[in-house]
Amino acid sequence: MSENGEETVQELLKTFFKDPFVKILLNNSHLTKTQLETVLINRITAINQPSNKLSKPDKGRLRLRHGGVSKGSFYRTLSQAKANIDKTLFTVLLLGYIGILDSPSLTPFLELSNKLKTYIAFITGNESGNEHNRLNNNTNLRLVQNRLIEEVKTLIKP
Repeated sequence: MSENGEETVQELLKTFFKDPFVKILLNNSHLTKTQLETVLINRITAINQPSNKLSKPDKGRLRLRHGGVSKGSFYRTLSQAKANIDKTLFTVLLLGYIGILDSPSLTPFLELSNKLKTYIAFITGNESGNEHNRLNNNTNLRLVQNRLIEEVKTLIKP
């Protein structure tokens, strides 16, 4: 990957971590910021470089930490993140199965996921309407964030 490509990935990561809803979701997840960053790098490079796979050291260099990290550190963190993701999904299924969640069905989570998709369209300006007004209206943004947070809490409320 060219140096310009590396800078682009790092700028995407910086923008991503500035999103207030990402911060809220991350703070309430089983992933660390470093693990999420590593998963994102792995995903971005897989999507953008499918025919020209990046070498392990290249992926480590993409981390926001100055100078990147070694390939061993990168893949150790990626492995930890994947394990946390797997355990999270199994936890949700287990809680539904034993009755702590209303059902083992993921339908309520999928419905919430669709609302999150709408939120993403709202903040990125991919929804019809005046992009300038939407993005500069912090009140609307906070209302959407708060509503999504309340719905997540409702889903997991005993």
